[in-house]
Amino acid sequence: MKFTQAFVIASMSLGVMAGCRSAPEVCKSDVGPISRGLTNGWVCDLPEDLPCQTTCEITGERQRSEPGTVGMETMKCCKPQPGC
Repeated sequence: MKFTQAFVIASMSLGVMAGCRSAPEVCKSDVGPISRGLTNGWVCDLPEDLPCQTTCEITGERQRSEPGTVGMETMKCCKPQPGC
């Protein structure tokens, strides 16, 4: 599996997008994003889904964790933002 990295700038209103959920474990040991202030971890259904109006970096993909669900989900590290 190839992990890709890309910067994504959100252009949506504040609030969590339905396709993303908080996943603090995603950024705990990823030194690159942490050094750039991207410390909040998220897992999103699609690479285009954004948790909030903030800067995020895609750090990879992983198998979905829900039983009976097939496919991949996108891991992201994002800059902290109030209400996100």
